[in-house]
Formats: sequence, C-alpha cells, structure tokens
Amino acid sequence: MKIGRRLAIGDDKKTQVWKTATGRNILTYQGHTNIVEGLDWSPQGKYITSGSKDLTFHIWEARTGKLVFAAPKSKSSFEGVLWSLDGTMVAAATDAEGVMIWQSPR
Repeated sequence: MKIGRRLAIGDDKKTQVWKTATGRNILTYQGHTNIVEGLDWSPQGKYITSGSKDLTFHIWEARTGKLVFAAPKSKSSFEGVLWSLDGTMVAAATDAEGVMIWQSPR
C-alpha cells in the first residue's frame, strides 16, 4: 500500500515500510509467525494494519513500529484489511469467518 512517499509491503512474516524516493527500508514491523496477507494505511497515515495467515490481525503505529492492537487469534487466516474513510474503524476479512470490525485506537 502506498501513502505519500512511503510504501508498506508484507514480506513473509513481517511488514516493511520503504521510502519511495530512495528505495530504502525505513522500518520493519515484526510480530507475525506466517505470511502477511493484507495491509492498509489508516487515512491519516498514523497506523498500518496487517492481517496474516497466522490467524492474527495487528495495528501498528506507522512512525515507530509500536504494536498498538492485537486482535484475539482468529479461527481462520486474515486475507484483507481496510480502514474506514474517516479512520474510526478498521475491517479485516478472514477466509472462513467473514468480516470483523474494530474501533480505531485513538
């Protein structure tokens, strides 16, 4: 996912943020134990969400990489994540349980 001059990618078990102008990795978020399937930036760029095949969903502070929310482990893997346009909620789709919705951390 791209926001401004930064690009977030899921790379195996981690999420990385790259500076597009230089092509340099500026931050790596670690906390998943399997492939990261879904990523999204919050509308203001404050948070990055990640969903994984390890059955977990995380919200990270984009600037520092600090984990600010970890959803209870699901029964199925997270395939996609998406913030609401106003940044107050985030949804995550699983491969078997449907869509789960959480309030944004403040």
